[in-house]
Amino acid sequence: MVKLNRPHIGIFGKMNVGKSSLINALTGQDVSVVADQPGTTTDPVKKIIEILGVGPVTVLDTPGIDDTSALGAHHAAGAGAVGKMQERV
Repeated sequence: MVKLNRPHIGIFGKMNVGKSSLINALTGQDVSVVADQPGTTTDPVKKIIEILGVGPVTVLDTPGIDDTSALGAHHAAGAGAVGKMQERV
């Protein structure tokens, strides 16, 4: 697999503040699920778009940083494990 070196733009914030709606508006497509229910986005969603004057970039929709559900705790525990692995390298 060829790994392309393009900029990544991540959208981070609290649950249910419009991150997925923003990604959909930026891409002009329904790539992220949007609902009134907090915690709808459970896994990162990536989409490549072209930005005039910049070129192709990857935009990244993320789950809410304040997700206290069981699934949110599971994701947070996984992120902590990855961080610890990176510290060892």
